[in-house]
Amino acid sequence: MKLDHSQPLEYSTKQNDLNIFGFWIFLGAEIMLFATLFTTYFVLENRTGNGPTGADIFEITPVLIETFVLLTSSFVIGLGVHAMRIGNKKAMLAFFSITILLGLVFLGFEIDEFVTYIHDGASLQTSAFTAILLTTLGTHGAHVTFGLFWGTAIILQVKKHGLTPETTNKSFIFSLYWHFLDVVWIFIFSFIYLKGMM
Repeated sequence: MKLDHSQPLEYSTKQNDLNIFGFWIFLGAEIMLFATLFTTYFVLENRTGNGPTGADIFEITPVLIETFVLLTSSFVIGLGVHAMRIGNKKAMLAFFSITILLGLVFLGFEIDEFVTYIHDGASLQTSAFTAILLTTLGTHGAHVTFGLFWGTAIILQVKKHGLTPETTNKSFIFSLYWHFLDVVWIFIFSFIYLKGMM
């Protein structure tokens, strides 16, 4: 395996380059998935029937906490990638572990939010609005859940094998995925929660 020492380790082989390129293509498909969910949401957001509206069920405090926690996790994983690039395995593992912990906190708030919505009468069967709301939030939450397992697996691999072209490539691709989830959340925060509270 020929290494290109002019590049960061995660880009240092042809295969690594192809892996990252392939992941960007995958993210393009993910963008289409969430674009479809958002488009459907905008079509159905006023079809509340006899159920609650966004203004009835949305609460700003938990949403702000979720947003702060997820944006912080995105910053922290950026620090983790920087630590990885300068060869500091211990710092990289610490930052990735903090990212996973922040992801767990976010998921805890999101699960609590779901329970509250259902308690307030906003279930999948209540109206078109609540169905697409829970589907959109649930899809994002499922992606975060998958990310927590994926990130944990990467931490274990780096602990075992160190910072190799393979482990750094996987770690970098995971960081792209995590940043993508944060970008999606900013759209959810802006166009679902803030718009719905007005």
